[in-house]
Amino acid sequence: MISPLLEGNRIFGDVDQNTGLTYGFNPATGESMPGTKMNERDIYSALATALEIEFGGRKTMTAMVRKRP
Repeated sequence: MISPLLEGNRIFGDVDQNTGLTYGFNPATGESMPGTKMNERDIYSALATALEIEFGGRKTMTAMVRKRP
């Protein structure tokens, strides 16, 4: 994703070298968390966090959002 509101030049999550499957990350720190699965709701939450949009069940994905001045 490309946006001036999102943290750039960083990889969130990683690939399990044994299975070839991707895994998620800690939404607050961005640290990779093997065994964690992320879904569309997580990515939508990241965009909503960046745009400061609230919705029921939204996760706060501060690791993906660029710090505002």
